[in-house]
Amino acid sequence: DGMHVYLSVKFPLYDGTGELYGIGGVATDITERRRAEEERNALQERVIEVQRSVLSELSTPIVPIADGVIALPLIGTIDDERGRNIMQALLDGVTEHRARAAILDVTGVRSVDGQVASGLLQSVRAARLLGTKVIVTGIRPEVAQAMVGLDADWSGVQIFATMRDAVAWALSREPRR
Repeated sequence: DGMHVYLSVKFPLYDGTGELYGIGGVATDITERRRAEEERNALQERVIEVQRSVLSELSTPIVPIADGVIALPLIGTIDDERGRNIMQALLDGVTEHRARAAILDVTGVRSVDGQVASGLLQSVRAARLLGTKVIVTGIRPEVAQAMVGLDADWSGVQIFATMRDAVAWALSREPRR
C-alpha cells in the first residue's frame, strides 16, 4: 500500500573462535517511533520559528509615546539581519500608529560598524518617505564616530542626547487639537 515500515536489527552472531558467521536478530517494527520522531522534529521547528519571531519582536519593540509619536529603543548588537528587522519594525510602527514622529533610541547600542550605521540612516530615510520625522537619541561616542566615518548626510535627522529631550521636542511639535 506504499506505507514505509522501519525495522531494527539487534545483534551479530559469532562462532566459538570469535568469527562472525551470521547476523541474527529480532525485527522490530519501529514505524510508529519514527513517525513520532518526525512529528516531534516538525513541532520543534515550529516552536523555534515562533521563538525567532518573538525574539525579533522583542529586539525591535515599538513603544507608543503619544498620539502620533512612537519610540524604538534599541539594545545590544546590531548586525545586518537585525538592521533589516529594525527598518521593518520602524516602518510597520509608523504605519500602524500613524506616527508623525519616531524616536530611534540607540542608548543601548554599544557599537556599530559603517554598514549598520548606513542601515540606520536608510531606516531614517525610509520613514521620512512615509511622512515621519525620525529623531535619533542616545548616540554613544563610538557610535557617533562610526556614523561620521560614513560621510553620509545626517543633516535632515533631528538628534538629541537623551530620550527625554527627544520626547519633549516631538510633543512640542504635535498639532494642537
